[in-house]
Amino acid sequence: MRSWQYPDHAPLTRFRSDIREKKIFSATRNGTNVTTFIGEGLDITEGIALDWVGRNLYWVDSSLNTIEVANLENPAARALLVHENVSQPRGIAVDPRKGLMFWTDWGQNPHIERANMDGTDRQIIVSTKIYWPNTIALDLTTDRVYFADSKLDYIDFVNYDGTG
Repeated sequence: MRSWQYPDHAPLTRFRSDIREKKIFSATRNGTNVTTFIGEGLDITEGIALDWVGRNLYWVDSSLNTIEVANLENPAARALLVHENVSQPRGIAVDPRKGLMFWTDWGQNPHIERANMDGTDRQIIVSTKIYWPNTIALDLTTDRVYFADSKLDYIDFVNYDGTG
């Protein structure tokens, strides 16, 4: 099991990805009523992020090298957002207030990237002093991107534009 997502802004539902079953599940917050949210077309879904404003779930698949999104009410309304020039996405985070998503990529040129939540206007914001950028989190108050590098064993942050 990986990646439970259930911020306070969300309804009483949480989501998790399972890399063994190659599925994304939803459940009530108390863990009951577990159902398959996305049951096909996944391989190694290592990161998920909930857009509580637009009511969408975003995920990265490090085997398929994709970033996708599905609507919470209609998971079949699923869209492939990023599939070019991404080589091992691991973590993902979204800021629906600003319409931005951020993800880590372990590929040959490890980096942290940002784009609009529809996948447009991609920008690499960190590309130096990282090796295996893994977990990513946003501070919505300060507009900072926090990330952990599991190879170099450190946590750091940058501003949304990559400065700092």
